[in-house]
Amino acid sequence: MDRILLLEDTRQQAKKHTAKHQWFLKNGISWTRETLNCGDYQLAGKSDVAVDTKKDIQELIGDIQAKTISKSAVSAAVKNLLTVSEEGKHHKNLVNIITSDDTNRDVDNEITMYVYENRLSETLISRLQTLYTKYRGFFHRGLVRAQIRRTKLFILVASDPEMIGMKKDILNKAVTDINSLRMWTNPRSLIIKAWTRRDAMGNRRPIYKYPYAMKGDKLAKALETMELKYGCKFVFCRDRDMGKKIIELLTGEAYE
Repeated sequence: MDRILLLEDTRQQAKKHTAKHQWFLKNGISWTRETLNCGDYQLAGKSDVAVDTKKDIQELIGDIQAKTISKSAVSAAVKNLLTVSEEGKHHKNLVNIITSDDTNRDVDNEITMYVYENRLSETLISRLQTLYTKYRGFFHRGLVRAQIRRTKLFILVASDPEMIGMKKDILNKAVTDINSLRMWTNPRSLIIKAWTRRDAMGNRRPIYKYPYAMKGDKLAKALETMELKYGCKFVFCRDRDMGKKIIELLTGEAYE
């Protein structure tokens, strides 16, 4: 295999990817940090494939369920950004650009072009793009960016077996694919915050801290929907194998 130069997104937190970096170094793989349009890793000169990494399934759930702002909040924010004279002409159009279905649309570019074509202040561009991200979510924006750029995006999620539950007596097997994810038990769903009063038989029932924690089968359905809609692919591996798997996904070759 030819010598590999890896691009790592600058938004990857420093000192949080030591295991991957050590594997890269051990295997003669060089990397540099750049701001990438989508994903956390790409090969230099080859932007048609990208890998977005998640340190565990909880991070993936957090990205999918990230709180976003409402359409009314977007409308109010856009109104505040425009002058009184601009509001009547552009408010509705800009809100529509930000909040309409963005499948196969480059909303960031649409915002930029609208501002230039209508001779609005260039300072609006970044603020309107930020509103779009807040409305859709950062993870969603990455999926759309990959789609419109025809980039094959792999979302690589680390998953190791773990003992869970109050007594650590339940084994969560390592997730290997979406199908096995259906059997995954969310550890948050087992956290007990209190107990009910004893009933006539002297029994108590647990009161769970996160009764609506996303279950494995529901998460699996959500991932399947995203794969169909955006053309992305969710991949799972052990944490120790993340570095190796990144290279295999980017090159399309097994790495020994």
